[in-house]
Amino acid sequence: MEIPPQFPTIVSFFGGAQYYYKCADQLRADCQSLGLAHDLREMKVVQGQDWADICRLKPAFCLEMLEAHPEGILWVDVDTRILHRPEFTKSAHYDFGAFLRAFRSLRQHDPMAFGRT
Repeated sequence: MEIPPQFPTIVSFFGGAQYYYKCADQLRADCQSLGLAHDLREMKVVQGQDWADICRLKPAFCLEMLEAHPEGILWVDVDTRILHRPEFTKSAHYDFGAFLRAFRSLRQHDPMAFGRT
């Protein structure tokens, strides 16, 4: 019997400006140093696509990643740093998603301060 991983697979995509490729390298290194499974994929950015267009690709990408990693995923933007293992996700059996407006950390986020999260 295979033992499921304790932490979900970290997933994200990157493309476009060289900045995002460098961020992917850093995120990959963070995951490797923390022993976290990860699947970071290059996404070809088509001429004329803007930030909003690229963000609209996330739901289909996350579905693809859930199918590839049925043990669970944790999406993070590729320009995120992971400095510690995400203990709150350890052996989790739930779904959670949020866009933290004004770029607050989860601990500092006040959902009552904004009309939507």
